[in-house]
Amino acid sequence: MAGNLWTRIYDRRFHLVWMGWLLMLSVAGTILTAKYWGELGSARYDAMVLEVLIVSFFAALYGYRLSYRAARLANSFQHIAVQTRDGDLIQMFEEFRVVRRELQASNDKQPLDTDTVEAAKPVKVGERKVRPADVIKKVFNYYEATAIGVKRHALDEQMIKSWWRKSYILDWMDFAEYIRAKRKRDRLPRLFIEYESLVRRWATEEEQGLL
Repeated sequence: MAGNLWTRIYDRRFHLVWMGWLLMLSVAGTILTAKYWGELGSARYDAMVLEVLIVSFFAALYGYRLSYRAARLANSFQHIAVQTRDGDLIQMFEEFRVVRRELQASNDKQPLDTDTVEAAKPVKVGERKVRPADVIKKVFNYYEATAIGVKRHALDEQMIKSWWRKSYILDWMDFAEYIRAKRKRDRLPRLFIEYESLVRRWATEEEQGLL
């Protein structure tokens, strides 16, 4: 859950590990070259070049991991920040909150199945009327896309988790029965599967029993 140490640039151990490797390689190369300097003869220059190449390779690898990680953190921050100013996203989640409240009230807070959700009348949100099933699909598609971004390492899991964990888990709990029934009915066994996978990974031991 804590992530891969080799890619966690916000953890000082990431830098210590890489710097340690570079220092160790430089020292080891220097010691070996000095020890066998007399025996190397005409190969001395080649040995020095080889040492420089090895150290340079790992220095470049460190730089690559650093830039890759920085880009992923930037993507994650942008993903979070856009939700505070994007009108469409703000409206989508407002519709989702209203739809959930209306569905739970009409179903006496029982688990929501496909019949309950898809037979529900359009809900008025502001000046608009929206179909509950359409709103749930939009939000869960957004969650699924985010989960895929995490899985493909385009987004940083720890940053996304700090922002989304509670909402991800609670929203899944509310509509899990609906999604499972929809998977079975529509023969879509992988519907929102990445979202569910992330929920199960983030859930506490107590929450696991409610999923």
